Amino acid sequence: MHLTIDTAEDSLAIADMTLAAPCGAVIVPGWQTMPGAVGVEALCLLTAEGTRQRLFVLGVDAESPRAFWLDCGLRLGRMIADTAALTLDLRSVAGLQPDAAAALCEGIALGGFRPQTIFSPALRLILSGDADRDAHRATIETALVIARWTNWARELVERPAGELRPDDLAQEIAGRAAELGIAVEIWGETRMEAEGFGATLGVGRGSDAAPCVVVLRHGAGPMPLGLAGKGVTFDTGGLNLKRDVEEIGYMKSDMAGAAAVAGALFAAVATKGAPDVIAVLPMVENMPSGRALRPGDRVRHPDKTTTEVIDTDCEGRLLLADALSWLARQKVRALIDVGTLSDGGGVGAELWGLWSNTPALAERLTQAGALSGDPGWHLPLRHERDTLLASRIADRRNTRVGEPDTGQVAACYLAQFAGGTPWAHIDNGSNAWLLRETGAWPEGATGAPLRALASFLCDEK
Repeated sequence: MHLTIDTAEDSLAIADMTLAAPCGAVIVPGWQTMPGAVGVEALCLLTAEGTRQRLFVLGVDAESPRAFWLDCGLRLGRMIADTAALTLDLRSVAGLQPDAAAALCEGIALGGFRPQTIFSPALRLILSGDADRDAHRATIETALVIARWTNWARELVERPAGELRPDDLAQEIAGRAAELGIAVEIWGETRMEAEGFGATLGVGRGSDAAPCVVVLRHGAGPMPLGLAGKGVTFDTGGLNLKRDVEEIGYMKSDMAGAAAVAGALFAAVATKGAPDVIAVLPMVENMPSGRALRPGDRVRHPDKTTTEVIDTDCEGRLLLADALSWLARQKVRALIDVGTLSDGGGVGAELWGLWSNTPALAERLTQAGALSGDPGWHLPLRHERDTLLASRIADRRNTRVGEPDTGQVAACYLAQFAGGTPWAHIDNGSNAWLLRETGAWPEGATGAPLRALASFLCDEK
């Protein structure tokens, strides 16, 4: 997105109904407090030359919270995704902060997302004469970088599963990593076996598409941050086949955790804000076949412990367990895993769920989510987790017997692989994919919690 910022007083004459670009937007201070205001209204103007142009009126001012600026940007972006240029007249907002303008621009970039379409209009901002243009530019450019990588992750999640099998996803992520100078390895089945990723191999063996693991490394410090992301490119449930037609219809999104982790790291590196990181992204298809993992099977993890598989549709935690137990042996300073494991703890489509063994880590992640407009909710971790999933033939089960699976159960399972390392589990099954329009967001992929994690990484450096 090409960005221009100036303070020219005559560049956009709304009163004369003449615009410097095919689309224009003007801020009306205090307008959002008017009855029935929803953030953005559109008008059609007839210029002195007789041409029709569009004007969008945004109801925000300097006192509006960042979330409202982002919301307005999302709505505006959805309305103008077919335009080549947009001029934003922000002169009427006294004391406009760079973060507010950045949230508006980020929302426009996110709102303009369409699968398989690159939305990159020329974006011009007109600020009041006393505004610090350099501060605005730096903050907005960072926001646009994060929006770009969020849309990249959304496009991957939207891509049909037949066009994005495990190796395809691995190559896409590896290519982007190489462009940013991030070291990358792709492990095939032989290396996975040597590293002890028995659960990932078990989940993937039902498909004719071979499983793999992508390992990303940024920095060379002695105590990196460990990240893990679930990369199930399609989830049928395995032999415990999903019976909900609506659910299986969007299971191409079951790799949203891996996409969010990779995209967050890429965004942080691109903005020069990334700490030392090792990210492990196991990738499989979960398919039923004569070779598929069976209920009652036992799988082994890199830490030499075992899991009894009660339900083959609880496969994502098996992948993350391999990644966490491997990362814990790399002497990382903290562990964060992301996966679409459940409904995110029942927190609704506006939030991702979070469980942790370290309150301070959980607080920092939820704060990063709130500040970035990608919010989550910290949920309690049950203390009886060591007995909740007891097995007679393995060190644990992957879910409870005879009871519905929940995000709480998945978190209790994964907590056992963190050991004494500070750890947080983000379940983005609630909002990585929206079944219907939710607030300013359209149906489909959102990229959550990419922006929250990118904010956390930049603060971690």
